[in-house]
Amino acid sequence: MTNFLRYAIRETCANLWRNRLMTMAAVLTVTVSLGLVGSALYLKQGAAQASATWEREAQVQVYMKPSATAPELAYVKSRLYTSPYVTGWSRPSTRSLACTKPSPPSRRSTRSRRR
Repeated sequence: MTNFLRYAIRETCANLWRNRLMTMAAVLTVTVSLGLVGSALYLKQGAAQASATWEREAQVQVYMKPSATAPELAYVKSRLYTSPYVTGWSRPSTRSLACTKPSPPSRRSTRSRRR
């Protein structure tokens, strides 16, 4: 068994040395392929994190015309309140509603991210 193992190792090294150009080409091909796969996975992860951040921090403001009637205002309010995407609201003026989806606290720091 040990003779066979020595023979296999000796022949492998001899063939790799004899075909240096093909050996380097194979190693380079594997390196480039693994680099491309790793880069694609890295970009996919970055896109997923960016998408999650945008979803968490989405804010919508609804402005109504001054001539809007009470039934129109009531309709818009009811649609906003029943939407599963709206988790909070405020009323900065008499003719607008600001609907926000609050973001969870950041893991990096506990202070507010708004400046």
